[in-house]
Amino acid sequence: MAGAHEIVGHSEAKRATAFPLGAGGGGGVLVFSADPQKISDLKKEIKDVYREIPIKLLSSGHELINLSQKEEK
Repeated sequence: MAGAHEIVGHSEAKRATAFPLGAGGGGGVLVFSADPQKISDLKKEIKDVYREIPIKLLSSGHELINLSQKEEK
């Protein structure tokens, strides 16, 4: 959970809202902001430590992809 708390702190500094998910330190954090530039700045700030998991919010449900996009040979 220390990582989630760290991302929440970074998010608050960018005036974005963060929602930690899961428990036991293995969860993710959803970050929202009305200003896309704040999200972009936050991603640049934490990219060396954390990775983004793309999620599509759909009216009929959600699509969450938590797999490597690279093909293994």
